[in-house]
Amino acid sequence: MKAFGDLGYADDYNLKEELSENIQFIFGPPGTGKTTELSKRILEKIRSDNSKYILVLTPTNTAADVLVNSILNMCNRQDYPDSWLVRFGASTDMNLVDMELVYDGNLLKFHLYNKCVVVTTVQRFPYEK
Repeated sequence: MKAFGDLGYADDYNLKEELSENIQFIFGPPGTGKTTELSKRILEKIRSDNSKYILVLTPTNTAADVLVNSILNMCNRQDYPDSWLVRFGASTDMNLVDMELVYDGNLLKFHLYNKCVVVTTVQRFPYEK
């Protein structure tokens, strides 16, 4: 909560009213296919160039790693995920680290990407502003 408070919004600021119309939420209990559905949607948007930047906020680092691996498993050779897929934050998945998809620096320079999918935790998001 402190990190969200440090963003500097007024106490009566209503984030929900300010959200973009193209924001989407996926909810559901374990095993309902959230990760698979989200991976499919991300790849559809990246392949069609409908979205230049996609931010995915997960509840845990493990969930972020699972999602990135799911996306990788659905990619084909022409997708070149190493040019647009970023696992931002702490990861214990050495496969993702070895593939150099994990960025744990202070600020991600996403503007250097032609298109970019950033997967991180909701807890990390307010610290990065």
